[in-house]
Amino acid sequence: MTSGTKPSENWEATIDEADAQYEAGHYDDALQLAREAERIARTQQPLDERLALSLLSKARPLKVLRRTDEALAALQEALDVCIAVHGEAASATGIVLNAISDLHFTESRFALAAQYLEGATNIARKSGDQAHLATLLGNQAWLQINLYDYKKARTAVEGAIELLQQLGNERDLAHQYRTLGVVLAATREPAEAERVLLGALALDERYFGEATLATAAGHCQLAGILSSTGRVEKALEHYDDCLRIREAVVSARDPRFGIIAETIENVAGLYSARGDHASAISLYQRALRIRRQMFGPESIDAARASVLLASAYYEANDAKRALFTLAPASAILRQHDVSGRVLQDAQMLTVKILLATNDPEYLAKAKALAEQLAAQQSAAGLPPARIQTLQFLGAICLKLNDRRCALSAFNTMLESHRATFGEPHQRVANAHISLGAAWYWFNDFKRAREQFDAGFDQWRRISGTAADSPFSIETTNTYIDTLWRTQTEGAERSTAQAASFRAAQLSARSEAARALAQLSARVAAGSDQLSELVRTSQDLDAARSHLESQYANVLAASADVDRAQKLENLRAQVNKVRSARESATRRLARSLPAYRALAQPEVLEPRQVQRLLAPGELLVAFNFGPHATFAWGISREQVVWKKLAVSRKQVAETVTALRRGLDVNASPAGARGVTLKSAAQGLRFDRTLAHDLYRQLLGPFEQSLARANRLLFVPDGPLESLPPSVLVTEPPPSGPANFRDYRETAWLIRDHPVTILPSISSLASLQKVSGEQPGASKPFLGVGDPLVERFVDTRGCADSPQRSQALALAELHPLGNTRPELLEISRTLGGGPRNVLFGARATESSVRAANLKAFRVLSFATHGLVPGEVPELDEPALVLTPDRACSPQSGLLTASEVSQLQLRAQWVILSACNTASSDGKPSSRGLSGLARAFFYAGAQAVLVSHWSVADSAAMALTTTTFAELGSTPEGDKAKALQHAMLRVMNDPRRPEAAHPAYWAPFVLVGR
Repeated sequence: MTSGTKPSENWEATIDEADAQYEAGHYDDALQLAREAERIARTQQPLDERLALSLLSKARPLKVLRRTDEALAALQEALDVCIAVHGEAASATGIVLNAISDLHFTESRFALAAQYLEGATNIARKSGDQAHLATLLGNQAWLQINLYDYKKARTAVEGAIELLQQLGNERDLAHQYRTLGVVLAATREPAEAERVLLGALALDERYFGEATLATAAGHCQLAGILSSTGRVEKALEHYDDCLRIREAVVSARDPRFGIIAETIENVAGLYSARGDHASAISLYQRALRIRRQMFGPESIDAARASVLLASAYYEANDAKRALFTLAPASAILRQHDVSGRVLQDAQMLTVKILLATNDPEYLAKAKALAEQLAAQQSAAGLPPARIQTLQFLGAICLKLNDRRCALSAFNTMLESHRATFGEPHQRVANAHISLGAAWYWFNDFKRAREQFDAGFDQWRRISGTAADSPFSIETTNTYIDTLWRTQTEGAERSTAQAASFRAAQLSARSEAARALAQLSARVAAGSDQLSELVRTSQDLDAARSHLESQYANVLAASADVDRAQKLENLRAQVNKVRSARESATRRLARSLPAYRALAQPEVLEPRQVQRLLAPGELLVAFNFGPHATFAWGISREQVVWKKLAVSRKQVAETVTALRRGLDVNASPAGARGVTLKSAAQGLRFDRTLAHDLYRQLLGPFEQSLARANRLLFVPDGPLESLPPSVLVTEPPPSGPANFRDYRETAWLIRDHPVTILPSISSLASLQKVSGEQPGASKPFLGVGDPLVERFVDTRGCADSPQRSQALALAELHPLGNTRPELLEISRTLGGGPRNVLFGARATESSVRAANLKAFRVLSFATHGLVPGEVPELDEPALVLTPDRACSPQSGLLTASEVSQLQLRAQWVILSACNTASSDGKPSSRGLSGLARAFFYAGAQAVLVSHWSVADSAAMALTTTTFAELGSTPEGDKAKALQHAMLRVMNDPRRPEAAHPAYWAPFVLVGR
């Protein structure tokens, strides 16, 4: 018991002190005092309302302390006393009924909660106690929200608000406004919900102050509305305020500490919605630890947290861990006889996980559970929940080939969405797509197309563009196949072809394409001042995203002495960046109203692509999906659309086999300084397989290829890791090839210069950049031949991972050819030795200090690292000379650091290993690492490598490319690279150079 709290024989003083201790958060003291008040009340004969009030006072801390059975027993006895003393219709009886209802509600026993609450409400109506009736109506609203009956919830809360306004009770209005905001958000009225919640927050701050649990709740609810409407940064700001207040008010020993877990779960949900599943899982894990610590591993609270964590695992495609986490949580919920939303969420997640399997037994269980759940939800009048269940029931029935069940579920879902949301609406669009997929499954392609067309049309009507379509790769591929199967001759065929081309672009977006779109937005801004403002805005977006990820990592970690300070520092940084971003946004809105549209990758029509192509250019794009593979060949004269007789899996297997004949086993750190001659003798490149792939992919376009003098290649999926130049256009002789055979092979590069485009839309972005970006004044800057031995000095290393990284970097091979390579390129382009930073000058600080905007060509001739090649490296990087190992300028120029540079380069040469690799993030695609970073920084074209490059090969290819550049029309980069490859391939001094591992690693990305 807290000092100064002594029991008293005075019942009134004791009960008042018990209530005061409860309000102060001293629940054990409050419970002891309530029990003393109960003892005093029991000495009075006959028993009166003092005993009922004592029991009520005892139940309150018992409820917070999660001693539910004791709390319920106390309330039941209080109810008996009230009925005996005052009768069943007395106000005191209603107060106890409400307390019992609230206890059942907390335990998710919604049916029991509704019975007791209805009794309390009827008593309040009859007694005329308007203030208490307002409270009960608010409770009714929350009960209906959890039963998904938002119509009843709105009626109840609006009644509560009307009563409080009549009473002039502004102090309690904020709570009811918050409830109304939740209802409005759930019924798709986000603007009105936000207005109401902002008003509630203002009232809370006026009456309770800016740092109370009431205002914290207001911030959390407002954040939920903002995140649902896509305003993530503002949502995080309010979640941050909510967490900061709650952590300040509620200590780790306070039984209410569970609200910290609730806040963390809210933030986790936001990260999950953004697709950052790793951060979401870490946050949910921390929330689960808190709830287990507070309430025990077998508690309902822990089970709820486990359901959320299981859902995060499922969203991250880890069905096994999801099911492992969910099973015990569901058992706990059933054991506690939990009803309503919590158990339904667990059951629905079970259905989703079972659906992810192809096991008939699991699918049958999923169907039975989904049908049972849909029936329960229909009987309880839960339309939104039932619609979601129908979505999964339909998907299950498809896998079970149950036509009647699937079509019925999807048709009912579509009609329900139409009735609830009207048209156009994203949910209606998704319902059309689901029904289209069902008709496709059952081979009724005409009806499938009707539904697909309707769905994609709905989305375009909603967004004004299909650029940010939510439809998956599988969905778009199914739609394209449906278009192919239903096309007819004439104008209708042209319509289907154009629709397929648009759809293909929805699932083929690389990060490099987005970076190019952002660059083109800066170029389109016109003046240097406005372009810098656009760049600043884009940089602030990237900085904010990085800080938010850091914030999630710190928040998810177990509490330590520094965590609060770390969070405070990150909050300050986030707020600073957010403020600067908002200022830049306002300035952009005034100066460049079209910025948002400029920064979005554009979906191009076939006729737009034709206008962007030069005479003789042929663009070939691919779409690989689970059902079929499609390709488009577009020139200025015609558009050809083909369905290919090869699957994504077959292409992936072929590419993997071909790469085995190209990858040179360099040092563990991927050093560029590898010797190829002996290695090439052991590399057997399968030319027959390369010809088969050519025939499958480009054979359908041979007539177009014969007329083309340049190939623009838009790869997809597995093709992103293979340079098209190694495809073989004519059948080669059978048997193993020697160097002479390789030299005589009909490689694709012999007939066509090849350019890689990150996406179809990047064609327009590159046109805008090359035509409008201001030119640079100086010809060349080269950086290379780093002093890797400096990594041995590990005095600046703070921990063992840093030291391990430095020592791994110190083992890299010296790059003897990079210095003459850079000097030769500089001489060819009209530069000189001063334009080359090598050795001690090739530092990160020197690169940052250089006026990089001034150079037309930049070349980095050094080691290229992919994520995971050395400790603590989670993104691609170029190796430079460190000032000292582990110093701030560490000698690693990472992709994120590259993106912060400012360039106007016509060409960036990455004469290093594996620079075409991804950024190392889960699900990342090709060209999402260094290439993306250099495009964002301002490069128009980037030369990148697909595998470990031999030192002599890199020098020969890059220097010869620039030697050839002057002899090509208008400095044609692709043709110069083609000529260089052919010269290197045919070099009589180096027979091994005929092997494609030597001459084919580099690809030109851009134009």
